[in-house]
Amino acid sequence: MWCILFSMQPTHHRSLAVSLAILAGFACAPVAHAQYQWTAIPLHPDGAYSSEANGADGRLQIGGIAFPGQIGRAALWDRSADSWTDMTPDWAVGGVLRAAEGGVQAGQMTLRRANHYFYYAAVFGGTPESAVNLHPAEGYTASDVKAVAGGMQVGTAADYQTGYAHAAMWTGMPDSFVDLHPDGISQSHALATDGVLQGGWATLPGGAIPKRSSGRVRPRASSIWHRTER
Repeated sequence: MWCILFSMQPTHHRSLAVSLAILAGFACAPVAHAQYQWTAIPLHPDGAYSSEANGADGRLQIGGIAFPGQIGRAALWDRSADSWTDMTPDWAVGGVLRAAEGGVQAGQMTLRRANHYFYYAAVFGGTPESAVNLHPAEGYTASDVKAVAGGMQVGTAADYQTGYAHAAMWTGMPDSFVDLHPDGISQSHALATDGVLQGGWATLPGGAIPKRSSGRVRPRASSIWHRTER
């Protein structure tokens, strides 16, 4: 899989209605019809096995790149394949960026400890050195950021006891973590934020098991949260 940047620019075509209108003595103004021309820019670097672009912020694009025999790396581009920057911090062995806004990038980093891999949420300020590990201090096995806005990061944190994902929120530091998970349900995911509200989905409590399911899947309901502080 290769990632591609699409650039859209408007072009204008004018049409004039003339003959009958002139004969009738009416003045006719030109009518502009806006159309768009698309340009595809490959971001896949030479030698990579796969790449993905998950978001954009101004002229920058964010995502991940995998090279043969290696763990995927968090990536930042500036509109060309050879501009890519490896955003993986030195405390991680891999990662992927999933969201960007206002010069802030966020996603999930892969850590290796004693031959075990861990997947932790992280936020960046444009460089690998600026990375902050957002993973909660205790009670959760994994975490991830799905969206950022207005100094807020939202995503998921996997509960240590159940293994299920809980909707989660941060504001730039690990101790700002807030578990948004409602009582009485098994899973929730925060997927979007405007810096004040958080949106996503949660399983319905006591919902019927859909047919042809594994017996562990329950219906989902759209959800919105309003939590701005710990």
